[in-house]
Amino acid sequence: MSFGRDMELEHFDERDKAQRYSRGSRVNGLPSPTHSAHCSFYRTRTLQTLSSEKKAKKVRFYRNGDRYFKGIVYAISPDRFRSFEALLADLTRTLSDNVNLPQGVRTIYTI
Repeated sequence: MSFGRDMELEHFDERDKAQRYSRGSRVNGLPSPTHSAHCSFYRTRTLQTLSSEKKAKKVRFYRNGDRYFKGIVYAISPDRFRSFEALLADLTRTLSDNVNLPQGVRTIYTI
C-alpha cells in the first residue's frame, strides 16, 4: 500500500516542479513583466521596421496637359518634406516655367 502511495506522490511532485519552472517565464501564455523589462526584443525595433520607416517613396510628377514632358521622379520621405506645402514649393521651383506654370504647383492628382 505504501508503494502505491509513494508513486502517487511522486507524480504530483513532478507535475508541481514543471509548473513551478514554467510559471516564472510565462503566465497565461504572456511573458512576465520582469522578463519583458530586461529583454531587448520588446524594447528595440528590428532593422526591417527601421528601414521601412526611413525608406523614401519614388513618385513621378507630370505637367497636366503636357504630353511631351516625360515627368520628373522625386524621392518623397518625411525627412525631406515636413509638410505638403513644402513639397508643392519644391515642385514649383523644379517644374515651373513662366509659360507653362505661371502660378506654380497648386494641386497634385493621381493617375
